[in-house]
Amino acid sequence: MEAGDMVWLRAYGGEKIARRVVEVKGDVVVVCQDNEYQAAAKEGRPPIAVGFNVEDVLGEASQRTMKP
Repeated sequence: MEAGDMVWLRAYGGEKIARRVVEVKGDVVVVCQDNEYQAAAKEGRPPIAVGFNVEDVLGEASQRTMKP
């Protein structure tokens, strides 16, 4: 898992969400929504992102599987 990858995460309440990886810091995966990742890259700024415990990463998401 590295910056730019799309992953499935277990969010609050057990909801499954797809997010873009910004960075991995030990046992924390920093992620954001794909549209925020793209906008930040276009505007030359860091994306607004949040951290999830690596245990909440359910797997890699592909473009075909983005909708749960």
